[in-house]
Amino acid sequence: GVVTESQYNISQTDSKDDKTVGRHRRFSSCASIQELDPSNPLTQLIEDLALDGADVDLALLKTAFSMIGLEPNEEDMEFIVMYLCTDDSGFVDFRYFLQFVQENYESNHIADDNAFDLVNAITDVANQLRIYVRDENRRKEQQQKVKERLLKKEKLNDKDKEKHELEELTKEEKRLEALRLREKAKRYAGRTG
Repeated sequence: GVVTESQYNISQTDSKDDKTVGRHRRFSSCASIQELDPSNPLTQLIEDLALDGADVDLALLKTAFSMIGLEPNEEDMEFIVMYLCTDDSGFVDFRYFLQFVQENYESNHIADDNAFDLVNAITDVANQLRIYVRDENRRKEQQQKVKERLLKKEKLNDKDKEKHELEELTKEEKRLEALRLREKAKRYAGRTG
């Protein structure tokens, strides 16, 4: 399960037109992968299964990793795939999956011998993502509650406004009725006087 860093040496470029990163604010933006070391088992895997630029689903990821002796947790892989998948198809670019995991793996989990443990990295990144997604969902729920409270307050304000307008109309009607009665009384007093 451990691939040395030199085997997993990935040269990165700054990719300004990477369109798949908008959803991952807190996580690294994953520049495109240019080359893997030819001796890397992942390189052989990519070549053997024609995974270069290929979209993979959970079943293919599981099969691919088991071919090189890696057994990452299936739930962790599925969580990352579904997070990265922008169209809900369940497919993600294989190299992008690897790059995302590598770049978001906390450096304090890297072994002292400069090894990159892909199985632990997948678990760690999946756990980070779960926390991030949970926090985002809580934030959205709180925003929704605030919106609901504001709408409720606005409705109450509208009701208060309507009540005030109704009171004003009632006062105006009473004033007009009083003026009408006064005029009627003057007319009556003028006829009798």
